[in-house]
Amino acid sequence: MLKLKFLGQLKMEYDGKDLTSQVSGKSMALLAILLVERNHQASRRKLISYLWPDSDQEAGRYNLRYNLWQMKKLIPQELSGEHFLIITKDTCRINERFAYTSDLGRILSAQVEHTDDPSELESLYSLFTGDFFGEQTFHGCDEFEEMVVMQRYCLEHKKLQLLKKLILLYYERGEQEKCLQVLNDCEALDPYDETNAEIRIRIFVAMGSFGEAVKFYKKFYHKLARDIGAEPSDKLKDLIGKVRNRSGSAVQNSWENSPGSRDGRVHISLSATALSQVEGYLLADIAGALHQCGRIRISSFLEPDQISDLAFIQPICGKPAENVPMVRAVNAFIALISSLCGSGITLELFINGSPDVLSAEVMRLLEHRCGKNLVMRRKKDHADGRDSGR
Repeated sequence: MLKLKFLGQLKMEYDGKDLTSQVSGKSMALLAILLVERNHQASRRKLISYLWPDSDQEAGRYNLRYNLWQMKKLIPQELSGEHFLIITKDTCRINERFAYTSDLGRILSAQVEHTDDPSELESLYSLFTGDFFGEQTFHGCDEFEEMVVMQRYCLEHKKLQLLKKLILLYYERGEQEKCLQVLNDCEALDPYDETNAEIRIRIFVAMGSFGEAVKFYKKFYHKLARDIGAEPSDKLKDLIGKVRNRSGSAVQNSWENSPGSRDGRVHISLSATALSQVEGYLLADIAGALHQCGRIRISSFLEPDQISDLAFIQPICGKPAENVPMVRAVNAFIALISSLCGSGITLELFINGSPDVLSAEVMRLLEHRCGKNLVMRRKKDHADGRDSGR
């Protein structure tokens, strides 16, 4: 049998004998074109335009004839008399009666959505050993290079489709370790898929790893907010809320829970002072209040560089970075409150005084983003002491 490999390192093998060193890159490219063309057939003119676009007519015809002759010589005729390539005056096509297989052909023809056998999908996934045509380039062959890019896109889409189907099959069969492994591969291609995030959280819960579920959710939340300016769906937020309700000890691993929680959920009430003439004062005071309340660890909600940015306006939170623009400090504050509220904590703020313009704008944004998990109350006569719970 003839075996062709186009992903990663190019390879041609016939009946166990490696023929790769005897076949040119242009010959492999010619076969790839035929595999992706309808009915695995292309005109001679099209093949020449793909692979020898700068050659004159006669030179192009000669180059094509030479490569076809090379492959005919290299790939033996079957005992049945069948040749791998059927060549006419005007066209060239792959003989479907010839015994051959290719990673490209198998992947492109696979009906992933109709395949429910994990072993079959695993075999298909094993074919993804690198990019289509690896690092090989064909200078001057712009049309062929465009075809390579398009096929890489199609193959990546197929790979993602395959991984998502495998995830569902493994999850339905209770094969948790395999499911987690494939989730890792899938998230490298599509890190924003909420269905995958939900499955991972449910697996952690089934394994009793409540802390891991919460930790993953917070990272997922950060990624959505930072990269695409979005938040998890209400469905995912409700799920993580139920996870915390099921295991107070798991929540305690992420932040310090206390008897002040109500209804199995974490509620934090704080007082903060606003000064209308000092830019960002309210934000700084809220950050300081959160740091001092003893019920959360800011490092659970922000990356180290974000903490350094936040410390620019509130040094007690960490070591300030040098020359931080206010916009970075504000972004760090927004990330902190958004992540905290997005993780299921209800934050109730009693504001003393009138906020500056910047603080007021930021808090309006956060009220809209955090919804019912952020409650702001204006109470000028509220005590200036900071509560860690009510």
